[in-house]
Parts: sequence; structure tokens; C-alpha cells
Amino acid sequence: MLWQSRGIRQWGSIIGIVVVLIALPVLGVMQLMKARKGNLQIAVSESRLRDGGVVAGTVTIHPRKNLSAQQLTIRIVCTERWEDVEYDSDGYERESTQSRQRHEQQVTLEQSLELTAGNDRVVPFRIQLPQSLPTLTQSRRRTTRRSSGSSQSGSRRTRQTGLNARLEWELVANLDLEGLDLGSTFHLRR
Repeated sequence: MLWQSRGIRQWGSIIGIVVVLIALPVLGVMQLMKARKGNLQIAVSESRLRDGGVVAGTVTIHPRKNLSAQQLTIRIVCTERWEDVEYDSDGYERESTQSRQRHEQQVTLEQSLELTAGNDRVVPFRIQLPQSLPTLTQSRRRTTRRSSGSSQSGSRRTRQTGLNARLEWELVANLDLEGLDLGSTFHLRR
């Protein structure tokens, strides 16, 4: 039976290596194809991340060849992130990062764009934020203890959650093209 599990692990390792060897060149080719089309750049001129605030700026399209785009959109996304730390009865620590999306708004900036190679297009945007923005829900440190196993073993686990909680805001622009789309991300500071 031992030889069977060792063989299965070896095959699993081989399959994992083959997947990586195939995936890396495919990702590289995709990035090259996108770079040949052009790129997007987000510039922010106003960033008031508060209730009823405004985020404004421009998306610049740098086409490297003639392109027909279905639309240009920009999204503002707020994600809450925090760390969970769990200690086992021997004192070993296991950390994990948790996240959840708290807010998203999408605005269509332009429809049916015809772009000419070498001619940049600058598209302004202005996003009005809602009157009630998300606040941290994981803001305080919580510690819980729970028993695991039989009561005779006396093993206990301690878990702390909500450590280093933060809200992260970003703008994501997307140019919808035939084949691979062009995109850009800009991280906002509060």
C-alpha cells in the first residue's frame, strides 16, 4: 500500500510540473499579445474617499495598433482585508489573510471606440460615491478558544481574528476588445 501512495504522489508532482510548464508560456504569450495592442493608464486628479465624496481623473488609452473597442469602463472597488492567526496547543502559529468586497461601482465612459495606432485618447471620469460608505467590521481584535479532540487530551486552540484590518480602494479600467481586453488598476490612498 505504501508504494501506491508514493507512486500517486510522484504522479501528482509530475502533473503539477507539467501544468506549470504549460501555464507560464501561455501567460507570457497573453501578456505579449496585450502589449502589442497597447495599454491603459489611470491618473487621479481628485480623490475624496468619504461619504458622498468624488473620485475623478482620466483614463489614457495608448493604442499600438488600430483597435475597435466595444466600450471603456471604470470600476471603483473597496475590499476589506484582515489577518486571522490561529495557535495550536503546542504554540505553533498559522496565519491567513481574509478579505471580502464591501463596495463596487462601475461607470461606462465610452461606447464603440475606434482607436488609431499611435494616437492616444484621454477619457475623463468622475465617480460620485454614495452617502454611506463602508466602515471596518473586522476592526477589533477577537480571541476565541475552543477545545479540539477528546477532553482527556486537554488540547486547546486559540484564534485571533481581525488583526491589521483595513479597507483598500482601487480603480479598475477595462477596454473591451475582441480577443484580449486591456486593463489597468490604480490603488487609491485614503
